[in-house]
Amino acid sequence: LPLDRLDDAVLVADLIAARAPAHVSGSRVDVALEPGARSLSLRVGPLREGGGQALIVDAAVPGVGNVIEQLADELTVSPEDGGEFLHVRLAYAATAA
Repeated sequence: LPLDRLDDAVLVADLIAARAPAHVSGSRVDVALEPGARSLSLRVGPLREGGGQALIVDAAVPGVGNVIEQLADELTVSPEDGGEFLHVRLAYAATAA
């Protein structure tokens, strides 16, 4: 993962950690990192019903806009495992050797 995208991933994870407690379905929220082919995905949940979209909306920073939407290459919310999960994918281009 290139350093600029690693910085983006840390920023997104920090923002999610700060905003997610208002949207969880229980007493905790898990964040899993899933490496992929030229990408890094975060899986956040379980969230309450409607919590995935609410977390995305809640990621707006005054004067900056919605940080998650600006940095993510893909955002999806899916029902699974007794709650909603937010999936955030950050991609990066191949680097020349």
